[in-house]
Order: sequence, then C-alpha cells, then structure tokens
Amino acid sequence: MKCLVPILTKQEFKPEFINAILDKADDLVLLAVIDKTDLAGKFGFAATEIMQANKIMEGIEAELTKLKVKVEGIVEWGSTVIKIDHTCRLKKCETIFLQKQEGKSFAELLKELEKIKEKKVKIEVL
Repeated sequence: MKCLVPILTKQEFKPEFINAILDKADDLVLLAVIDKTDLAGKFGFAATEIMQANKIMEGIEAELTKLKVKVEGIVEWGSTVIKIDHTCRLKKCETIFLQKQEGKSFAELLKELEKIKEKKVKIEVL
C-alpha cells in the first residue's frame, strides 16, 4: 500500500512511529513542507531548517531502505495542508500517516485534512 508521511516536526523520526507504519505500508512518500505561514511555531520548517528537514528524511529513508521498503523523500515550499493534499493525489497515496501531536495547531491541521479524507484517503494518527 502506498502511503504519505508528512514530516511535521522532528518527532516523526521515532522507531515506534516508523515501525507502526511499516506494519501497514510497503511504499512510502515522505513529505517535508517549508511553509512560510507556519514559521510562527506551528508546522513545517523555516528556511534555516531545510537542512534539518532533509537530515530527518534521509535518516528515515536510510532505515527504511535497509528494510527493503520503497521510499521517496520530497521537500516542498507552500501551505502544509495544500502540499499534503496535492502530494497525496499526485503520488496516488491511499493513506496519510501522522505522528500524534499535542496542541491546537495539530487539531486544526487534522480538521483541514478531513477534507482530503472525503476524497477517500484514509488518515491515521499514530
């Protein structure tokens, strides 16, 4: 099953999260979004953190490649929700896996992503 894993914070590089995904998917698209509207501390990566976003994705990719899992990493500029939606449709992903986060920003993100869910994409918070 092909799945999208948005890298929203640095918490996605947890073995528990990666292992939970691997139980359900064998083809992953990792997406880091540099969202200028979110630079106030919500999601995405500031321009100065692009290297860190790449490092996180490369770390996840390296681990998954060792396990012979098909994985692709993408870094995009723009709105986090819009980029998740577009990437999901472009790559024909069936499920979006999210690392559970605390706070109002994550709740708002989930609410916005529900619109994608209406397009028959499953959203799983792990």
